[in-house]
Amino acid sequence: MVDCSRFEYVQEEFIPFFLLWCIALGLWCYNTYYKNASSANSLHRMLTWLPAVECLYTFLSIFYYGSCPWEQLGEKLVAAALLMVVILKEPLNLLCLLLVSKGWCITRDTLHHGENRVIVVTVVLLYASVVFQLFGDTIYWMIPILIAYVVMLVNVVFSIYTNLRILKSQLLAMSTLNIDPLSTPAYAKYLMFKRLALATAAYVIMELTIHISTTLLRSRLWIFLMLHQLMELLCVGYIGITFRARPFATVFQQMQDFGLQLAEQLLPSVTTISINALELSGPGMVEWNEKMDAPPDTSSTLIVVNPGAEEDSEGGVHTVQTAVCTGYNGMSLSSTEGRAPPPPPGAFAGLEMRERAPHGAPEAAGGDVCDDADANGPAAMRPAQVPVGPSVPARGDSL
Repeated sequence: MVDCSRFEYVQEEFIPFFLLWCIALGLWCYNTYYKNASSANSLHRMLTWLPAVECLYTFLSIFYYGSCPWEQLGEKLVAAALLMVVILKEPLNLLCLLLVSKGWCITRDTLHHGENRVIVVTVVLLYASVVFQLFGDTIYWMIPILIAYVVMLVNVVFSIYTNLRILKSQLLAMSTLNIDPLSTPAYAKYLMFKRLALATAAYVIMELTIHISTTLLRSRLWIFLMLHQLMELLCVGYIGITFRARPFATVFQQMQDFGLQLAEQLLPSVTTISINALELSGPGMVEWNEKMDAPPDTSSTLIVVNPGAEEDSEGGVHTVQTAVCTGYNGMSLSSTEGRAPPPPPGAFAGLEMRERAPHGAPEAAGGDVCDDADANGPAAMRPAQVPVGPSVPARGDSL
């Protein structure tokens, strides 16, 4: 005969959690499929399964623990359905955490084949471990699930660290281009992964604390289940709010795509993940915001002056300038601040570098900076007539 006294209060405690998970599911679906449907991606749609499975788990638990000792056929079917959901729930939660930490649909659109194989093997190991734990009689059946958890968490931590390094290199690239990195989407995503690291650490600490404390203190089952549900609700809610679907301005995305080229060159030199906001952002930098003008259809010229002018023996100043045509098929960027941000990828095709003649010396004759944009690529470059004068334009200024 089953002792149902140990399930006391369990049915009652699952009722409020069922309502909370339903509210979380409704808010997530409203934001993903209605409010910000145009900004939602495959990751957001997959994460919908997480609160949905939690709703199903809490709903079945209400009937399961309330129908002890499970003698009727319907009660046995509820028990079997709950068993299937329990096997599905934990690996699904950790799989979603792993995909978010990998930066899928956040910092990159696809995962490498090697990463996919590791994810599949880890998930299969998790499912097998959960089954062993449910049907095992001794404590030794806990070893497989502990190994699976360690492998999964190591993968998550390494993935978060890698994404933070990549985003830091993008922030450094934006800083070298005279753009305020703290106003870019790269910085917003950097903060997202820092919060993910905190949430992961909190999840591990709370999981260990709940299991160890309730085992040593021999707490009632309803206390363990209440603490575990509360932990999952807080962690899932925090990560969901952080990585929810939300729109980024078009110019934000164009700027970030351009910064990736320079960031790839800086990445090997980035060995830490911490940043100093005061060092990255300085006065005079172009601030990117959602109120920027839409990209115009006209071509423009951006003069980039490399810092570090030197005087020659005759007193003349040599300054290396780069004339860049930003007329790339009607997608040049503009700023309401009056300062032109750098062009996106591909705009540097045909880039020309010239050395300014000493002060007072004649300039070589030249033509227009840009030809008309070609239909299949960025505008071609021709020899440019670079203005000569005592003042040198600041880096990033538009002439």
